[in-house]
Amino acid sequence: MLRSLFAAASSLRNHQTALDVIGNNLANVNTTGFKQGRANFQDLLYQTLVGPQAPVGTAAQPGTGLGGINTSQVGLGMRVAGIDTIQTQGSFQYTGRTTDLAIQGNGFFILSDQTAAGGGAGGAASARFVYTRDGAFDLDSLGRLVNPANGLVVQGYAIPAGQQTAPPGAPLGPIVIPPDTYISFAVSPAGVVTGFTANGTAVPLAQIAIANFPNPSGLLRVGSNLLQWTPAAGGVPAGAANPTAAQVAAAVGGPATTGGRGEVVSSTLEMSNVDIAGQMSALIVTQRGFQANSRVVTTSDEMLQELINLKR
Repeated sequence: MLRSLFAAASSLRNHQTALDVIGNNLANVNTTGFKQGRANFQDLLYQTLVGPQAPVGTAAQPGTGLGGINTSQVGLGMRVAGIDTIQTQGSFQYTGRTTDLAIQGNGFFILSDQTAAGGGAGGAASARFVYTRDGAFDLDSLGRLVNPANGLVVQGYAIPAGQQTAPPGAPLGPIVIPPDTYISFAVSPAGVVTGFTANGTAVPLAQIAIANFPNPSGLLRVGSNLLQWTPAAGGVPAGAANPTAAQVAAAVGGPATTGGRGEVVSSTLEMSNVDIAGQMSALIVTQRGFQANSRVVTTSDEMLQELINLKR
């Protein structure tokens, strides 16, 4: 059988995967906080027809003998090497809603289901912790800052009375703005949530936690604009072989503008970073690559047909 047939067939399969990535990017062009993907290709194994040979000669007579021979190899196709996540900043859209938040720079909001373990307080070791760039939040009936699409609670650090920021080492917990005490609130670039009473008194309540990972592309996408930690993302202290979700969140979390984390932008949402012009160009290139390799399959088939017809 012809090697070109199988090489082209591998390319057809993998160009379909690349097209799937492009289609998903364009489908999420208006998804808040979405980061586009990119498929990378690599060549496969090679069949060596002629091995390499060094020049024939001696140190005393370097100009004598035959010259070297280069390797002759035939490639056997290509494969998808990986699908990267492009973590570039998306554009901002002002909404005017105080509960809409965006991150300018590195980092992710931390969300939790506030599961209680053994009758303990919410945010215990059994809680689920996920991460997102989607800051379309709202307040629930208890005054907690939540993601209204799934009910996950935004995590932060409580600010003790009389202080302006959260103390170092404060535990993660929900950001609560009691509706019967405060008529409005504001969020600073450092993520400090300040509540305002009816008489105009400003009280710092909590500071939004921002997670920062050495390799954010190592996070696992689980849908609904949520990301889940994996060991590839890093960020966990050395020696933590099997950390819980709460331990991971505590290790990677911190106040905004610290440890390389970005700042919080209030009343704003981060839009998708999908470049439509770039994706349309990639769509054309992928289509032409698929078309060219389908021609190779057709030509290989015609050559095999000629071989079969030799018997006639």
